[in-house]
Amino acid sequence: MNPSFLAVEAVSVTMFLLVAREAWTRGAASVSLLASAAAFGLAVEIFFVTQYAGYSYGPFLTSIYGVPVWVALGWGTIIWTSLAASDRMGAPWYLRPLTDGLLAVSLDVTLDPVAEALGWWHWTRPGQFFGIPYDNFIGWIAIVSFYGLSVRAMSRLGAFGPPLAVVPAALAVAGAQVGLEKVYPIAGEPLTFFAVASLLLGLSWWARRGPELEPAAAPRPWFVTGVPVAFHGLNLALLVFAGVGVAQPALYLVFLAASLASLFAFRWSP
Repeated sequence: MNPSFLAVEAVSVTMFLLVAREAWTRGAASVSLLASAAAFGLAVEIFFVTQYAGYSYGPFLTSIYGVPVWVALGWGTIIWTSLAASDRMGAPWYLRPLTDGLLAVSLDVTLDPVAEALGWWHWTRPGQFFGIPYDNFIGWIAIVSFYGLSVRAMSRLGAFGPPLAVVPAALAVAGAQVGLEKVYPIAGEPLTFFAVASLLLGLSWWARRGPELEPAAAPRPWFVTGVPVAFHGLNLALLVFAGVGVAQPALYLVFLAASLASLFAFRWSP
């Protein structure tokens, strides 16, 4: 097996366990959120792999219906961290999902090109961004944002909120995908992605600077920096040592811009 396969599995499992320990200290609702986010990510992946057939995964150690276990754990880690980071930014709860999706996709921008180059997964149709369709990045925003909105809307249910939030979030994602399929022939995937990302970025900035902004009550926690550093650090190492950067040197510029923007975004919280 390619060593890069083992590396991403090890990093993803390790970060999930570290975040799980952090969630444990925060109570049952936080643990439920992490577990439900991982389950939600796994369900979405199984659907797209088995029904949508948009991509397929390489030979990892453990898989469920063709989806590697580390992918589900990675979804859990990224969703939990993104929601926890945006909660610190002080915006009203109903506007925080705007930031959730942007934080999550900021990690994927450096992950997917490396993954495609190393054979972790392969898209069945040509993509415009180093082999990755822009629809993938829009999907990341939609999945995390809708789940973040559903969780917060059901927050009064305590530990039961996150599992129940999966249903409306999944329906919203499915509805958004149907709508996007009608928009792509008109605007194209790249323009649609940049329009969605730019709109959410502007709204997130406006929401954070609004009159309801409240300072965070606690110092910035470790995961706000630790999670993006771990994933971007792995991608950088693979760019350098796995030969991805030699084959596609433009990825170095993409990595520099995307990773700096990602680290700034996660540390945007007070």
